[in-house]
Amino acid sequence: MQHTYHKKAPIIFVAALLLLTCAGPGTPPSNLRVGADLVPVPKIFSFDPVSISLCNRDAGGKLIVPVRNQGTSRARGTSTRVVFFGLGARFETTDSIPAGGTVNVLFQMPAGCFNPDCDFRVTVDSDAQIDELSEENNSASDRCIG
Repeated sequence: MQHTYHKKAPIIFVAALLLLTCAGPGTPPSNLRVGADLVPVPKIFSFDPVSISLCNRDAGGKLIVPVRNQGTSRARGTSTRVVFFGLGARFETTDSIPAGGTVNVLFQMPAGCFNPDCDFRVTVDSDAQIDELSEENNSASDRCIG
């Protein structure tokens, strides 16, 4: 038995496949979750790309906490908390962040934090004001070496 190849067969197959997988123009796939997802972003050191740390300080000694929205929609303003172990917590306002964007939140480090090192835990969206794609990635701990 000989098979006949039709020149338009690949085009018809691709068109049928597209119709089966797409709901229409401008319609996202049904398995795509839409929303914000805030995460603290560690600094990657250029001299050692394997070394990452949340201990990033400005010239005045303030802790710089980059907060990224790795979600698919804008995150409205919220709060970020840093707990300096043994010295209490500090809260700062986090501005609205577009999808894929990052903002820096600055924290004054408490006196006596370096004894000898300063251990802390960062929590973004600390008051759970935003319904995020994942609430499991909002916190990270680190230390600044004294």
